[in-house]
Amino acid sequence: MKKNLIIPAVILLFPLSLLSGIELEGYSIFSFESNEKQRPAFVGAAFEYENYTKIHRYKKIKDENIYYLVINKPDFEKIKYRIIVDGIWQADPHSLYNEREQNGVDISLFPLPPVPDNQNIFPLTEKNHTLFYYKGKPKSSVYLSGSFNNWDPFMYLMEEKRPGEYYFTIRLNPGKHYYYFLENGIKISDKRNPNLVWDKDFDEISSFSIE
Repeated sequence: MKKNLIIPAVILLFPLSLLSGIELEGYSIFSFESNEKQRPAFVGAAFEYENYTKIHRYKKIKDENIYYLVINKPDFEKIKYRIIVDGIWQADPHSLYNEREQNGVDISLFPLPPVPDNQNIFPLTEKNHTLFYYKGKPKSSVYLSGSFNNWDPFMYLMEEKRPGEYYFTIRLNPGKHYYYFLENGIKISDKRNPNLVWDKDFDEISSFSIE
């Protein structure tokens, strides 16, 4: 595979939101698109499996505001990474799955979680990371509020990964937790979680436990 020729052509053919963190013929592909005003001089990525100690520089596609990185596919089920743009670290804006580490650092992850169906029970907890999922109206403002953030209604803005599908991942301590969603200011319990309780205002909220 002549990746120096094929990869840029593939990136130009498909939406970036589907490409940053995909696998193609044994390679992992990451991409970044800048606006006309930004035009960064440096775009790079660092990976958890290298302890974020090595920065891999993106290449720029000629005459385009698009940068890309191709690496040999690591032998891991999931890859955590973050990018750096002109000295500023951030989660990958073109990744559909970002999460916040316990230290407050935002990172990106692929492959993507499976699309939940009606049989899935949320939230899902794996290795101290808890994934919340909410399905509502596209382009809404959806927040997660719970006992783990002192019921702050504006601290955790959920990210719309697909139209009408909102995700938020956070590290939580073992124990009992309570929460609800706020969609455009309306308080809603988790319809995919059968464990319901009522708060002091007699509103229905959701609960779950981490062992």
